[in-house]
Amino acid sequence: MAKADKFSLDCMATSAGVRTTITFVNKDVSPHNLAIYEDPEVGVLMPVGYDYPALFRSDRITKQTVFRIPPLESGTYYFRCDIHPLMNGTFLVL
Repeated sequence: MAKADKFSLDCMATSAGVRTTITFVNKDVSPHNLAIYEDPEVGVLMPVGYDYPALFRSDRITKQTVFRIPPLESGTYYFRCDIHPLMNGTFLVL
């Protein structure tokens, strides 16, 4: 969930090799998205509007949506809202 330009979680986890379903609820007036990156520097410090390749990137979310993240290998990844880069966290694949 996103509220007050913050994610409700700063860490998410899933299993390796499976598609992950996420229900994203946006309680803000402004749109958000969810993008997953391998590099923490890219995921947090990349400028707004820069289209760096992501492992996953949702469309803009204005209300509530459900999306599926493709299977990922085990590892530590990083997620953020590309519109509000300070909205970010860790995405663990176990």
